[in-house]
Amino acid sequence: MPDFSDILFLTDFDLTLTDGVNIPKRNLDAIEYFKQNGGLFGVATGRAKSTFAPQLGKVELNAPCVLSNGALIYDFAKDETLAIHQMSAEQRDKVLRMYNKYAERAIFEVEVGLEIYLPDDSLAINVNDYTRHHFEWVEHVSRQVPLAEIPDTWLKAVFTAAPEDIPAIAEEAKAFGLNGVTSLPFMLEIQPEGIDKGKSARELANMLGRKLVCAGDAPNDLAMLKEADRTFVPSSAYPEILALGFEVVCDCKDGAVADAIERLEDAKWD
Repeated sequence: MPDFSDILFLTDFDLTLTDGVNIPKRNLDAIEYFKQNGGLFGVATGRAKSTFAPQLGKVELNAPCVLSNGALIYDFAKDETLAIHQMSAEQRDKVLRMYNKYAERAIFEVEVGLEIYLPDDSLAINVNDYTRHHFEWVEHVSRQVPLAEIPDTWLKAVFTAAPEDIPAIAEEAKAFGLNGVTSLPFMLEIQPEGIDKGKSARELANMLGRKLVCAGDAPNDLAMLKEADRTFVPSSAYPEILALGFEVVCDCKDGAVADAIERLEDAKWD
């Protein structure tokens, strides 16, 4: 029998562990096999605590999770925050300056939306059709509140816009010195300075004293894929991720995580 007792496996959730809606049964069976043989299995997602918690019934995890693209490490089993990284006042001000610029001028054909992720909630400053699509995607509607009512405890800010406008928003964020990544074509996610999935995944692996195995498909997974001791990407991943030479497994709809776990039974640790 294999021994996974020195491994923490963190996978991206949407379109890596899931097929976009459901978790393939092949993945669920492989995760149970992995855990039964000593492995710790968790999720590293861009989702907030509030938007990931409803998904917990779909898969039984035995490790803490990395949430909000690394801003929060949370143990759902113990209802305990293990690490939290919040955006600074300077970063929050830059995000609001960007948003106010977009709100005051008709720069893009589609009005720009803005969501703010907090440790225990997600709020919407402005909602467009892409924001609504995001609500449908995560099966959670962020509360819409005025700017003046937003607390200072930001973990992540999310601009939603037409996919063709996201590159321009990303360039402006970069000019402001903000850390922006994408996970869906109509979103730009702004992280706390120096924080990403990779740093927090390694932080969690060090807490647990384990090697780090990761799987992911999108640009917001890249730091984690580079940080891991062994990395897997589904064949359905973004082309720019596939082009980087990571170990490729099957399409997410066919059980990419199961493919990865099967490959862990060999001793290939480059």
